[in-house]
Amino acid sequence: MFNSSQTEYEGGVTCTVNGVTCQRWDSDEPHVPNYFRGRSDLGNRCKLESEHRPWCYTTDPAVRWDFCPVEDLDCGDPPIVAAPPTNEGIGINIVRPYRGSYGLSWYQCASLTTADPLASCPVARCKGDFTWTHVNVSCSVKDCYNGTALTYEGRVSCTQTGFPCQRWDTDYPHSHSILAERSDLENWCQIGDENRPWCYTTSPDVRWEYCTVPECSS
Repeated sequence: MFNSSQTEYEGGVTCTVNGVTCQRWDSDEPHVPNYFRGRSDLGNRCKLESEHRPWCYTTDPAVRWDFCPVEDLDCGDPPIVAAPPTNEGIGINIVRPYRGSYGLSWYQCASLTTADPLASCPVARCKGDFTWTHVNVSCSVKDCYNGTALTYEGRVSCTQTGFPCQRWDTDYPHSHSILAERSDLENWCQIGDENRPWCYTTSPDVRWEYCTVPECSS
């Protein structure tokens, strides 16, 4: 079992969900690793690096990598939230599992209005104490981003795995130069230097992640 609210998995599973044996991290056969290359101390145990659930490179030349059969923590049913006051009466749909994990839940508005966007975190994550992180939604038409003009006017303030965003005008826990000292942006996701909204996170172990913001339909 692993905890999706953490960034490490210390278990000993050494095969994929399809029963394929994991490749050793200190081997370049049949796949040259991008992560943990040369780490003989890790053997061929599944790791959580760069993904939302444990995985490994496989010993099958035709399958570079795959997830491992490790269950996430289960906090039970995610909390029910109401639409914001500016969008009263709008239904909220919950997507779970989200990103392949039952420890993550994505909250979607059933419809959108022309109201201004509100600061929101539409992703709840299961914490180590078996409770869900705080979640709230904004149901504005401005809550999507323009993938052509690379603009975004929404105010999502957590990442796609539920980590709260770091304020842009602070260097803690991550120092940075992108949009530095922009106190007007608070901790809302931005497109700066990327092709979709993202932010630095308040987790010392996760420097930055993309945010759960859909692209606007044409």
